[in-house]
Amino acid sequence: MSTTVSLGSSSEYTMSFDIQPRDGGGSRGHKDTSDMRVTFGGKEMSISSDSDGNLTVDGDSSISIVTHTIDDGWTRVEARYDGISGDESELLIEGTGAEDTYGMLLDNIKIVSSASVSVTVEGTESGDTLIANDTIDRYSSGDGDDVIFSGSRDDHIDGGAGVDRVVYSGSRDDYAIFKSLNDKYVIEDKRADATDGTDTVVNVEEFTFADGTVDQANLGATNRAIVVDGIVGGLEYVTSSGLTGYTQDDGSFDYLDGDTVTFKLGSVTIGDIDMGDISDEKVFLQDIADVDRTDMNDEYVENMAVLLQSLDSDSGDNIIITEEMRDAFSTEEFDLATISEDDLKAIIEETGRDAVSEDDAMEHVQDMLVDYTNLEDGDFDDRVSDDEDDGVLVVDNTDESVDMSALSTDDESEDVDSTDEERADDATTDSQEQDSETTEATVDDSEDTDSIDESQAQDEDQVDGESDADESQAQDEDLNNILPENSSDDAQIDSSSQDVSSDSSSQVSEQNSNDTASAPDPTVEVKIDDQPSVDAI
Repeated sequence: MSTTVSLGSSSEYTMSFDIQPRDGGGSRGHKDTSDMRVTFGGKEMSISSDSDGNLTVDGDSSISIVTHTIDDGWTRVEARYDGISGDESELLIEGTGAEDTYGMLLDNIKIVSSASVSVTVEGTESGDTLIANDTIDRYSSGDGDDVIFSGSRDDHIDGGAGVDRVVYSGSRDDYAIFKSLNDKYVIEDKRADATDGTDTVVNVEEFTFADGTVDQANLGATNRAIVVDGIVGGLEYVTSSGLTGYTQDDGSFDYLDGDTVTFKLGSVTIGDIDMGDISDEKVFLQDIADVDRTDMNDEYVENMAVLLQSLDSDSGDNIIITEEMRDAFSTEEFDLATISEDDLKAIIEETGRDAVSEDDAMEHVQDMLVDYTNLEDGDFDDRVSDDEDDGVLVVDNTDESVDMSALSTDDESEDVDSTDEERADDATTDSQEQDSETTEATVDDSEDTDSIDESQAQDEDQVDGESDADESQAQDEDLNNILPENSSDDAQIDSSSQDVSSDSSSQVSEQNSNDTASAPDPTVEVKIDDQPSVDAI
C-alpha cells in the first residue's frame, strides 16, 4: 500500500498507527510471518512479530520510535521523523513475511507536523513497553507491570501501579541519581552526549542499566538540596557519609539520609548543618547558624553574608565562588561565628575585593528568603545597628548634656540608681572628710582661744576676789564709787569672752550645717577667722 502525503513548511513530522499481529488458529494463524515495513520520506521502519505475537520495532537512526499496548492485543506505534523536505513525500506500507500469508492488522494511520510538540503517553492496565524519544516527554504507564525505555529528552515517567522498570543505555556510574522529598528520583545522564537526558521518575520499582538491574532500595540515590543566599555555587561541601564536591551553579549539593554537611571556603569552615533539620530542600544562612530564618541581627549570619557576597563573581542575585577565591582562603584560619566585623573586612580586602556592608548584605539575605520561601517582609526582625549593643546605650563622653534616662530597660535603670547612690555616698564621705579637716582646723585655731579662756578664767578669779573685797568694802560708804567702775571692767571682760566663744562656735556650727546640706566644691577653701589675742582684751 502506498500514498502520497502533501507536506507543509515543517521538516519534522510524527506518524502514528495501531497494529495487531493476526491471531492464531485456522488458516490465519501466522503471527510469526505477519511482518511489515513502513517507509516515509525515504526513511524505513520495520515491524516484526514472533509466534506469540510479541513485536519488535526498529528503524532508521534518524527516526525516534515509541510503542505501547492499548487494548485487545493492539499496539500503537508513534514515530518521529526529522529532516523531511519537499512539498510531498511517499508513504509506503508493505508486508515482508511469507507471500502466502496475511500481513498485520493496521488502523488509525495519522501524520502530523511535530515541530515543538510535547506528547504525553499513557499506558493501560496490562503490561506496556514504552520507548522514549525526542517527541515524547511524559509517560504514565498505567497499572500493569511496565517497561519504559529512556530517551534523549528530559522525561517525566510515572510507572503507576504494578512492578515497573525503566531502562537506560549506560552503566550505573554514567548517571547521577538523587531523591527529592516527594519520593521522586532524578536520573541525570553525566556522559558528554547525555544520550538519556535527565529524567524525573516516580512509582518505578526497578532500574536497568547496561551493567545490571537494581531495585529502588539499592539504587544508591542521594538527596539533593540547595544553598541559598541567592543561589550559592562553588562552595565546597563534605558530608558525614563521605560525599564531597562543590555546590553547582544552581546551588545544589548531594547528601544521604542522616548526613551532617560541612561547607567550606578554602581552609575556612563556613558551618555545619544536620540535614535532618531541613524540610524544604533549601539551606539558608540562618539554618547554618541555627537561628530562626527571620533573625536579621545574628552576628554569625551577618559574617557569612558579608563574606560570601563580597567574594561573589556573579553580577546577579546568585553567588558564584571561583577557584581563585577558594585558593585565596586556603591558608586562612578564623571562626566566622566570632570574628569581628573589622577583622573580617580586613581579610576580605586582602583578596582585592571590597567588603559589602552588613546592612546591604542582610538586606540581600532577606530578599532571598522572600523569593525562596513563603516568608514576607513583615515577618523579619528589624535591623539593629551594632552601636546599639543589646540595648546598652553608647554615649559620647564629650557630650555633657546626655540624659541618662535614655537607658530604657529596668536593669539599666537600677544600674543608674545604684550609681547615683554610690555618688551620693562618695559625696557624703568627701563632705565628712572636709568637715573633719575643718574641725581639726577649728581645734588648732581654738588652741589660742583655750589659752585666752584660761587667762580670762584667771582674770575672772581675780575679779571674783576683788568682788568679794568690794562686797566687804561696800559696807564702807566711802568705797561705793569704786564698784561701778570695776563692774564695768568686769562686764567688758565677760562680754569679750562670750563674743570670742560665740563667734568661734557659731562659725563651726554654720560650716557643719553647710557641709550637711551639700558637698562643698573641693577647690573652695574653708577658713576660720583669727581669734583675738589676750593682749587685745
